[in-house]
Amino acid sequence: MKKTILFLTLAGLSQFTYAAEEAEQPSPSPIKFGLYAGLTYGGDEVGKLYYEDDSTERVKAGGLYTVGASLSANVWQQVDVQVNLGYHADSASASNGDMTFSRVVFEAIPYYRLNESVSLGLGLTLHSNVEFDSDFTEDATFESATGVVLSGKYALANTNSEFEFRFVSQEYTLEKVGNFNVIQDYTLDAKHLGVYYHYMF
Repeated sequence: MKKTILFLTLAGLSQFTYAAEEAEQPSPSPIKFGLYAGLTYGGDEVGKLYYEDDSTERVKAGGLYTVGASLSANVWQQVDVQVNLGYHADSASASNGDMTFSRVVFEAIPYYRLNESVSLGLGLTLHSNVEFDSDFTEDATFESATGVVLSGKYALANTNSEFEFRFVSQEYTLEKVGNFNVIQDYTLDAKHLGVYYHYMF
């Protein structure tokens, strides 16, 4: 009888200790900070460099690389909202100069988590300070513009890493060439595909 009482007491204490340890463990933070880098491809040709060996290098409205920071928050059950702020550019260089097409990107993308690994998102992107800087032609500036982002993310198990595959529908309207305002509408198609790597803290 005493052994039975002792066993029940120890079992109860172990369950109490386990419950206390669970209570002490912090719950996952609903807000995460991240850094990202990515490669993109697409869009109209903005500029082209010709080299002495007859090779060429193109600058496109949807290229080529991007870096930035993000903030992700769980807003309801399986729904997260991620806000990105980054720099997106494509460039070509030669010994006598270079050309760069660049913009600052702000995005707000709601995601629905299908499971622990896969999330799908559809959101908006705002591009500002859209500029074409060239040592060979007049510089050009474009109006700020909004677009649509279709995104899929895959989180690697037991890591802070996520891979993102995305499609962005975007176009830019020319505002100035040099110091002269543009009267006639001229737009660049900037649709592009991208592969991003995110590291979440």
